[in-house]
Amino acid sequence: MQLGHAQQLIVAALGYKSLAAYQAAQVAALEPQDLGNVHHVVVDYDQLDQRASELGAAPTPSQLHELIDAAFKERAPRTHIHASHADFDNYLREHVDQVVIEDDDVNSEMANANYDGIDEVYFDFEVESENVPVGGSLEINLNGHVGLGIDTERPYAGHKVNVEGFLTVDRLGSQCFGSVDCQVTKAELDRNWEMTTMMASHRRAAYRKPMPNCWASNCMRLAISPM
Repeated sequence: MQLGHAQQLIVAALGYKSLAAYQAAQVAALEPQDLGNVHHVVVDYDQLDQRASELGAAPTPSQLHELIDAAFKERAPRTHIHASHADFDNYLREHVDQVVIEDDDVNSEMANANYDGIDEVYFDFEVESENVPVGGSLEINLNGHVGLGIDTERPYAGHKVNVEGFLTVDRLGSQCFGSVDCQVTKAELDRNWEMTTMMASHRRAAYRKPMPNCWASNCMRLAISPM
């Protein structure tokens, strides 16, 4: 493959129809000057296949995709390649889960729960990396929990750790993103069950009626009965 064709295919993978268009975007600060700060690339395979067809490139689409992936791994080894924005969004969700279960504060709270394994890591948030403008940032506030399995052989002490945090990532170009910053800012074992138990206990006490002392009542009646 000619060097010129290879360059055209690389910039096509980055979302551009030509090397000139990519270089113009760099001048306009719409693309990074190099891949030094690029940690994630969402490869534009449609643009890549179209450009390869225009250039009459020999590899099949599957072979070409493998060549592009290999080129990024060799020249930019810390850059993660994603097949689509949906794929990148799923990566971000999985990254959040991993950060949370490895967080020291989360694990410290989990240790207080007498738990038996992790049942779920739950965060309800939308990720739309494709809609982030170039030069902007994806910023998500995280609010969820880690659900724990209950160890029936030990005293119950809670089964949910509430977690707060944030996720941010900068969009550096059409298909390029920076490093993902995900941090836990608060982790706390949910102890609402203790309050619920106390309230239930108080309700039971309030509705408990005193039982009549039948034995004492009978004795009194006998005492005042004529002999």
